[in-house]
Amino acid sequence: MSERALNLPAAARIARRVQLSDVYVAELSAKRPDSPPTTLTPELTDTYEVHRIADKLQVLCRHRLQLQQATEDNHAAEIDVALHLIYDIIGSDPVNEDDLSAFANANGAYHSWPFIREIYNSMTLRLGLPAFVLPTLLVVSPAPKPPPPPPPTAPTESAEGAEEKKGDETSI
Repeated sequence: MSERALNLPAAARIARRVQLSDVYVAELSAKRPDSPPTTLTPELTDTYEVHRIADKLQVLCRHRLQLQQATEDNHAAEIDVALHLIYDIIGSDPVNEDDLSAFANANGAYHSWPFIREIYNSMTLRLGLPAFVLPTLLVVSPAPKPPPPPPPTAPTESAEGAEEKKGDETSI
Protein backbone atom coordinates (compact mmCIF):
# COMPACT_ATOMS: atom_id res chain seq x y z
CA MET A 1 0.00 0.00 0.00
CA SER A 2 1.28 3.47 -0.77
CA GLU A 3 0.52 5.90 2.03
CA ARG A 4 0.98 9.63 1.99
CA ALA A 5 0.20 12.36 4.50
CA LEU A 6 -1.34 15.40 2.85
CA ASN A 7 -2.74 18.83 3.61
CA LEU A 8 -6.30 17.78 2.77
CA PRO A 9 -8.03 21.03 3.83
CA ALA A 10 -5.82 23.02 1.40
CA ALA A 11 -6.38 20.46 -1.37
CA ALA A 12 -10.14 20.57 -0.77
CA ARG A 13 -10.26 24.35 -1.19
CA ILE A 14 -9.00 23.89 -4.77
CA ALA A 15 -10.88 20.65 -5.46
CA ARG A 16 -14.21 22.42 -4.84
CA ARG A 17 -13.32 24.86 -7.62
CA VAL A 18 -12.14 22.54 -10.42
CA GLN A 19 -13.42 19.82 -12.73
CA LEU A 20 -11.14 17.21 -14.36
CA SER A 21 -11.51 17.73 -18.12
CA ASP A 22 -8.64 15.78 -19.73
CA VAL A 23 -6.02 13.13 -19.00
CA TYR A 24 -3.21 12.18 -21.37
CA VAL A 25 0.16 10.46 -21.41
CA ALA A 26 2.91 12.95 -22.28
CA GLU A 27 5.85 10.52 -21.98
CA LEU A 28 6.20 6.77 -21.64
CA SER A 29 9.32 4.62 -21.61
CA ALA A 30 10.00 1.04 -20.59
CA LYS A 31 13.10 -1.15 -20.64
CA ARG A 32 14.39 -4.46 -19.41
CA PRO A 33 17.64 -6.36 -19.85
CA ASP A 34 18.04 -9.25 -22.31
CA SER A 35 18.30 -11.93 -19.63
CA PRO A 36 14.97 -12.99 -18.13
CA PRO A 37 14.69 -11.65 -14.58
CA THR A 38 13.85 -13.87 -11.64
CA THR A 39 12.43 -12.60 -8.35
CA LEU A 40 11.70 -8.88 -8.59
CA THR A 41 11.35 -6.22 -5.92
CA PRO A 42 9.41 -3.07 -6.91
CA GLU A 43 10.48 0.48 -6.09
CA LEU A 44 7.86 3.18 -6.75
CA THR A 45 8.39 6.92 -6.95
CA ASP A 46 5.99 9.67 -7.93
CA THR A 47 6.07 13.48 -8.05
CA TYR A 48 3.44 16.09 -8.86
CA GLU A 49 3.77 19.63 -10.24
CA VAL A 50 0.97 22.09 -10.88
CA HIS A 51 0.86 24.90 -13.43
CA ARG A 52 -1.90 27.45 -13.87
CA ILE A 53 -2.67 28.30 -17.48
CA ALA A 54 -5.46 30.92 -17.82
CA ASP A 55 -8.65 29.26 -16.48
CA LYS A 56 -7.09 25.77 -16.23
CA LEU A 57 -4.81 23.86 -13.89
CA GLN A 58 -2.38 21.35 -15.33
CA VAL A 59 -0.95 18.73 -12.97
CA LEU A 60 2.09 16.89 -14.28
CA CYS A 61 2.32 13.48 -12.64
CA ARG A 62 5.64 11.64 -12.97
CA HIS A 63 5.59 7.99 -11.98
CA ARG A 64 8.48 5.52 -12.02
CA LEU A 65 8.44 1.79 -11.39
CA GLN A 66 11.82 0.12 -11.00
CA LEU A 67 11.88 -3.64 -10.64
CA GLN A 68 15.09 -4.87 -9.06
CA GLN A 69 16.32 -8.45 -9.04
CA ALA A 70 16.94 -9.73 -5.54
CA THR A 71 20.43 -11.00 -6.44
CA GLU A 72 21.74 -7.91 -8.28
CA ASP A 73 22.19 -4.21 -7.63
CA ASN A 74 20.97 -3.11 -11.07
CA HIS A 75 17.37 -2.73 -12.12
CA ALA A 76 15.82 -5.58 -14.08
CA ALA A 77 13.17 -3.33 -15.56
CA GLU A 78 12.05 0.27 -15.45
CA ILE A 79 8.86 2.04 -16.52
CA ASP A 80 8.59 5.84 -16.56
CA VAL A 81 5.32 7.67 -17.18
CA ALA A 82 4.51 11.38 -17.35
CA LEU A 83 0.77 11.92 -17.20
CA HIS A 84 -1.00 15.28 -17.56
CA LEU A 85 -4.24 15.98 -15.71
CA ILE A 86 -6.11 19.06 -16.96
CA TYR A 87 -8.69 20.74 -14.71
CA ASP A 88 -11.10 23.54 -15.61
CA ILE A 89 -11.31 26.23 -12.91
CA ILE A 90 -14.96 26.93 -12.09
CA GLY A 91 -16.08 30.38 -10.97
CA SER A 92 -14.30 33.70 -10.89
CA ASP A 93 -13.19 33.79 -7.24
CA PRO A 94 -9.41 33.95 -6.88
CA VAL A 95 -7.56 30.68 -6.29
CA ASN A 96 -5.21 30.60 -3.32
CA GLU A 97 -1.82 29.91 -4.94
CA ASP A 98 -0.51 28.42 -1.67
CA ASP A 99 -3.09 25.60 -1.91
CA LEU A 100 -2.07 24.49 -5.42
CA SER A 101 0.82 22.28 -4.33
CA ALA A 102 -1.36 20.47 -1.78
CA PHE A 103 -3.99 19.98 -4.48
CA ALA A 104 -1.43 18.58 -6.94
CA ASN A 105 -0.07 16.10 -4.39
CA ALA A 106 -3.49 14.90 -3.22
CA ASN A 107 -5.62 15.02 -6.35
CA GLY A 108 -2.75 14.33 -8.74
CA ALA A 109 -2.09 11.05 -6.98
CA TYR A 110 -5.77 10.20 -6.57
CA HIS A 111 -6.76 10.94 -10.18
CA SER A 112 -3.67 9.47 -11.87
CA TRP A 113 -3.49 6.24 -9.85
CA PRO A 114 -5.99 4.17 -11.94
CA PHE A 115 -4.27 5.19 -15.20
CA ILE A 116 -0.83 4.38 -13.82
CA ARG A 117 -2.07 1.04 -12.46
CA GLU A 118 -3.27 0.05 -15.94
CA ILE A 119 -0.03 1.22 -17.60
CA TYR A 120 2.22 -0.65 -15.15
CA ASN A 121 0.13 -3.80 -15.46
CA SER A 122 0.10 -3.87 -19.27
CA MET A 123 3.72 -2.73 -19.70
CA THR A 124 5.15 -5.37 -17.34
CA LEU A 125 3.32 -8.03 -19.38
CA ARG A 126 4.62 -6.53 -22.65
CA LEU A 127 8.14 -6.65 -21.20
CA GLY A 128 7.70 -10.37 -20.59
CA LEU A 129 7.52 -9.93 -16.82
CA PRO A 130 4.88 -11.01 -14.34
CA ALA A 131 1.98 -8.55 -14.25
CA PHE A 132 2.56 -5.80 -11.69
CA VAL A 133 -0.47 -4.55 -9.79
CA LEU A 134 -0.01 -1.10 -8.31
CA PRO A 135 -0.96 -1.20 -4.62
CA THR A 136 -3.91 0.70 -3.23
CA LEU A 137 -3.38 4.40 -2.70
CA LEU A 138 -4.14 5.35 0.88
CA VAL A 139 -4.62 9.05 1.47
CA VAL A 140 -4.44 10.05 5.13
CA SER A 141 -4.58 13.27 7.05
CA PRO A 142 -1.51 13.95 9.15
CA ALA A 143 -1.79 12.43 12.60
CA PRO A 144 -3.51 14.81 15.00
CA LYS A 145 -1.36 16.31 17.71
CA PRO A 146 -1.85 14.55 21.04
CA PRO A 147 -3.88 16.53 23.56
CA PRO A 148 -1.85 18.42 26.15
CA PRO A 149 -1.43 16.68 29.49
CA PRO A 150 -3.98 17.64 32.14
CA PRO A 151 -2.88 20.41 34.53
CA PRO A 152 -1.38 19.20 37.78
CA THR A 153 -3.87 18.91 40.60
CA ALA A 154 -3.36 19.57 44.31
CA PRO A 155 -2.47 16.42 46.20
CA THR A 156 -5.47 14.79 47.79
CA GLU A 157 -5.50 13.13 51.13
CA SER A 158 -5.83 9.41 51.25
CA ALA A 159 -8.91 7.98 52.90
CA GLU A 160 -6.74 6.70 55.73
CA GLY A 161 -5.25 10.16 56.40
CA ALA A 162 -8.72 11.72 56.38
CA GLU A 163 -9.95 9.23 59.00
CA GLU A 164 -6.99 10.01 61.27
CA LYS A 165 -7.78 13.72 61.09
CA LYS A 166 -11.43 13.03 61.75
CA GLY A 167 -10.50 10.92 64.74
CA ASP A 168 -8.26 13.70 66.07
CA GLU A 169 -11.08 16.21 65.73
CA THR A 170 -13.50 14.14 67.78
CA SER A 171 -11.09 13.44 70.61
CA ILE A 172 -10.81 17.05 71.70
